[in-house]
Amino acid sequence: MAMCQMLTTDNKPVEIIHFGDYLQTDGPDFFNARIRIDGQLWAGNVEMHIKSSSWYGHNHEKDTAYDNVILHVVWEDDVPIFRKDETLLPTLVLSEYVNKKAFENYRNLFQTKKYLNCEAFISDIKPIVWLSWKERLLVERLAYKSEPMKEKLLATNHHWEEVFYQFVVRNFGLKANGKYFAELAERIPFSVIQKERHEVQHLEALFFGMANLLDNPLDEYTEKLRKTCEYLKVKHQLEDNLSGKPQFFRLRPPNFPTIRLAQLAQLLHQNEHLFHELVVEPIRNECWVKNLQILPSDYWKTHFVLGKESQKSTKKLTPNFIDLLLINTVFPFRFVYGSYTGKTDFEDIIEAYRHLMPEKNHIVELFEKLAVPVESALDSQTLIHLKQNYCDPKRCLHCAIGNQILNHER
Repeated sequence: MAMCQMLTTDNKPVEIIHFGDYLQTDGPDFFNARIRIDGQLWAGNVEMHIKSSSWYGHNHEKDTAYDNVILHVVWEDDVPIFRKDETLLPTLVLSEYVNKKAFENYRNLFQTKKYLNCEAFISDIKPIVWLSWKERLLVERLAYKSEPMKEKLLATNHHWEEVFYQFVVRNFGLKANGKYFAELAERIPFSVIQKERHEVQHLEALFFGMANLLDNPLDEYTEKLRKTCEYLKVKHQLEDNLSGKPQFFRLRPPNFPTIRLAQLAQLLHQNEHLFHELVVEPIRNECWVKNLQILPSDYWKTHFVLGKESQKSTKKLTPNFIDLLLINTVFPFRFVYGSYTGKTDFEDIIEAYRHLMPEKNHIVELFEKLAVPVESALDSQTLIHLKQNYCDPKRCLHCAIGNQILNHER
């Protein structure tokens, strides 16, 4: 709808200079607004009601907190409102300026009892709307995921390799052990990893020992790791071990923290310049996946936990795990690095997301049931962000999909 001149109920032109601050406290709805009425600039507060008679129904005429109201905004003007000096309070009737069809769409959108307000309409959204909206959502998603990285960078005086190492370790712990692994990475600085990376057993000794997994050696290998850890702790003057142990409960054996730490040790052992290869160099998805499909040391061919043999099996990093590492660590870190260096490669990051398989979870399944295409990690990541940051808090008016539905003539 084309913009038009808004008028008060007594036909005086209204221009909103500043809406004011919505403080959600006692008193008027918006504080410190600036509004030009009939050419005169006013500074004060704004009160809003469905019907203007609510002014008297709420006894605002008796409350001094409302003496500085400069504009009364209502949907229906059913009675004129007067100030204490018997002058008419300027009133703006929104129903005269709101598109009736958009308002009807708004009511239909927000009266739903479904998981999403737009469930009945979302399958009609054109692909071009989704395309531009998903790119915007991906920027928001990357910014959200990279915020903790920025905080760490500030705390370490922008030690890029150290912070990248910490987030790689954190994400090897997945949801169950992510926080524990993050603390482990802080106890074992990247400088120590650099000095000991040439011996994979030294890295295993540090990770397992500092995580309290070598307290009761049950075989020769575990005892060797324990002794190595004690030596390395003295050598590098490391702090005491972490409190507690990582979580095994309800995890499948391939996700046991022992396996993840062994894989992590091998990854750091084999890749001296991991940060440079994954963050600084141009994106090379296929090459990354090939280089990241590492195998832990031979001991782990027949073990899931220390000291207890199991049937021989491959413990290689799976494509799904590598995708998670790229999504949760590499791409957000590239986003931060690009913003700091001015060498952003956002278009390449978008394309890289398109080459990854979509995640499978209840949010993705919900959108799939509503006939929303989910073909890659670009789709799954943006839909997760959409559900958590727009759908759940009912921010339909801030959503491109919601706006398309509201403005669509049915």
